[in-house]
Amino acid sequence: MNDHTEITRSFNTRWDHHYAALKQYVEREGTARVLSGHKEQFGNVLVPLGAWAATQRQRRQLLPPGRAALLEELRDGIRDLLGMCKQD
Repeated sequence: MNDHTEITRSFNTRWDHHYAALKQYVEREGTARVLSGHKEQFGNVLVPLGAWAATQRQRRQLLPPGRAALLEELRDGIRDLLGMCKQD
């Protein structure tokens, strides 16, 4: 594999990991509205979930359809995470 493939795989794995942490958060809290400074314990890793969620909000128009669809699967996830950014 070339360097670009490795970087892409790493980026996708990181997004998937943060998404899984978000799912955990939504299951526990009932919402995807994560405060910007929140860190989520996911397995043995402390995930900077609030910063990741803020990035998803800022880049919501650039999200690939597959990722947007994953967020839509969460309970009010896309609305909470992407649609309510003005209230942060």
